[in-house]
Amino acid sequence: MVFNLAGLRGYVVKRLLIAPVLLIVITIITFSSAALAVGDPATLIFGGAINPEMMRGKEMTEADYAQFEAEYEELREELGLNHPIWIQYLIWLAHLATGDFGTNWETDRPIVEEMLELFPATLQLATTALLFACSTGIIVGIISAIKHNQATDRFLVFATLTLYSTPGYWLAFILIQFLAIDLYPLHNGFITPGWRDNASPIGRLIIPGVAMGIASAGFYARITRSSMLEVIRQDYIMTARSKGLAEKIVIYKHALKNALIPVVTIIGLDLAGLFGGAVIMETIFSWPGMGRYGYRALQIRNYPVIMGVVLFSSTLLIIMNLVVDIAYAYLDPRIRYG
Repeated sequence: MVFNLAGLRGYVVKRLLIAPVLLIVITIITFSSAALAVGDPATLIFGGAINPEMMRGKEMTEADYAQFEAEYEELREELGLNHPIWIQYLIWLAHLATGDFGTNWETDRPIVEEMLELFPATLQLATTALLFACSTGIIVGIISAIKHNQATDRFLVFATLTLYSTPGYWLAFILIQFLAIDLYPLHNGFITPGWRDNASPIGRLIIPGVAMGIASAGFYARITRSSMLEVIRQDYIMTARSKGLAEKIVIYKHALKNALIPVVTIIGLDLAGLFGGAVIMETIFSWPGMGRYGYRALQIRNYPVIMGVVLFSSTLLIIMNLVVDIAYAYLDPRIRYG
């Protein structure tokens, strides 16, 4: 295999130089959106939506009101809200550069600490869903391509289209009812609908992992089938067959590697997408991960947490894009990066 290491190295360096620019643009959009959506954060922290003007004349003495107003202004000063919006952004960006994502208003803990604690749970769930989707989707796609235009192919095409069209949240409730409740006497609690300390580590991943990865499995199957059908019609595959090579060698050694190139793209980007899509599944299954963490922040308009989660997801997406491009060069030697 001819591997264009010099060209790939230059491409990686270019992407690494572009990544900080992309992140800066993302921080500007995220900060601006949060500032416009939330309004004055001090009113949210201090009393839900209460500011000193709203408290005037509500059975408060002058001394109580003066203390209330002083505490309110002190909080605004502590948060840097007395500065213009662009100064607030630069202050926030300077903190980000040191790894400080701010403080969670609800728990009064550093956001970066909370995200590091919750990320392993999200990674566990997303990895389980991805493994299920890849193993199921790729195998089904290969079988469907080999059995092209046969009854097996038609059934698998229908099944994968159905799975791809099935809402994950609906399937989650069906699996909870069927596996965790109706079949409970068979597995005696091995499978549980949420995070349970007394459940099997494998069993508690089955329902959320399948529910989260089922749509991706259907999509991978369709992409693999289409790619395999295109590859096995190529001249070099016909040549390999004419040499008398076994069909398994032709399919799995010569055809599959090139057929997986578009699948790798989808898998790499889908992994980052699974982290974003974990919000719904983690909420349904009470999974203690970053998706549920971000959803809770949205409910109470805790914008430092929201911005931290968005920035983390964006960074992950940029990294996965780079990994996918490097994988391209390995899978297809014809690809050159200048």
